[in-house]
Amino acid sequence: MEIIKRMTLADALQLNKFIPYPMVIYNHERVLFSNTLFRELSISNTYMMKYAQSNMVEESNSTELNLTNENDKVRSFVLKNQKVYFDDEEFFLTFFTYNTENEAQGAKLVKMCELRDLMLEINNSIITMSDLNEALKFILENALKAIGKASMGTVFILENNNFKVASYVGFTKELEEFLLPYKDAFLYVATDGKMDRIVSTGNFQDFERRYPIKTGFGDGSLIQSTISSPIYIKEAFMGMINIDSTITDAFNEDDIKAMEFVRSNIELAITNHLAYSHNASQSKHDSLTQLYNRYFFAEQFKMVKENAISNKEKFFVVMVDIDGLKSINDEHGHLAGDMVIVRISSEIFRNSSSKDIIARFGGDEFVGIFLNTTIEALELLLDTIKLKLEADPIDYQTSQITPSFTYGISTFPDDGCELTELVKVADERMYTKKRLRTKI
Repeated sequence: MEIIKRMTLADALQLNKFIPYPMVIYNHERVLFSNTLFRELSISNTYMMKYAQSNMVEESNSTELNLTNENDKVRSFVLKNQKVYFDDEEFFLTFFTYNTENEAQGAKLVKMCELRDLMLEINNSIITMSDLNEALKFILENALKAIGKASMGTVFILENNNFKVASYVGFTKELEEFLLPYKDAFLYVATDGKMDRIVSTGNFQDFERRYPIKTGFGDGSLIQSTISSPIYIKEAFMGMINIDSTITDAFNEDDIKAMEFVRSNIELAITNHLAYSHNASQSKHDSLTQLYNRYFFAEQFKMVKENAISNKEKFFVVMVDIDGLKSINDEHGHLAGDMVIVRISSEIFRNSSSKDIIARFGGDEFVGIFLNTTIEALELLLDTIKLKLEADPIDYQTSQITPSFTYGISTFPDDGCELTELVKVADERMYTKKRLRTKI
């Protein structure tokens, strides 16, 4: 059985987005995570814990299981088992596939798990790389492993309305001097200029006639098929990654889905690489949420303040406190609490602009600097995020946990000019809201 050294709840949630099968993570003591499709099978947690004690799951990464539903109809499943570790505790990751579709589903599961391992390797490795181009090269090499018939690839960075080659595999050195006007890129043309999704073609000859590119496989070997994916870092378009093949119609829908999985992890990996300080003791980010930490936020505040004074501008400081986190930790455990922290922080970060600064302030508190907005627009944004979270509870074991938060806002310079003053005012307004809600 293949052993994955480490897995996080974020990995489980990410994998669940791309695996359309019942999925459960468990050991002989407890069920750590299960998705909705698994719970619909009506298999008890006790059954899975007993299953973890059996030799079947230990000795094989594929076992058969027959289940009888409420209508006495027998369904036959093949269970794909994989050993994983959460915080040094051993669990099993198991997928349920229908026996009649075992071969096709099994191949997809194997490929997706291999992809997950590749992306985990990317995330763990590039943080320590001091050179971004080195990191991009590493990403590209692993992306090529993920797409079966791929033979070449390029990472382009957008600079001055041109795509510039940042890294490549399978091309001659001449590609280093290649500049592609962004409006001529296949990604731009195929998306009507939006460059907002992954696109693919099995006939690349029209582009080849305009921009003949030498591959590393000889003069007769040309690009016949390509998958092109945009790269966005905090809502800002950074560039694109192209995966190419010398085979016509080389890529299918499964390859495009695999590229979507690769793309989301590439963006996370690049974000992490760009965000982490080379000096571990001066790290800019909180390890759980990947938001800025309190120390770096204070440094950023100084620069924002100087700029606001120079330009006679206002900005807002927001304090956010997670509702009921202690109760969640007490009732469901700290892993569940961590899931709530990550979900709320992710939603706030995703809905902020690239110029806003969001940080984890303490255990259950976040702080943000919001620029170029009004207090009415900011309140609407935060209320919308809050409603969205409350409408989408987290599935945890056999329970559903509703993430929620309360916020307070202060204004620079009206409520103060120092970070401590602005945080104090925002904090007081936040707790006033909590008290009023409690009275109601």
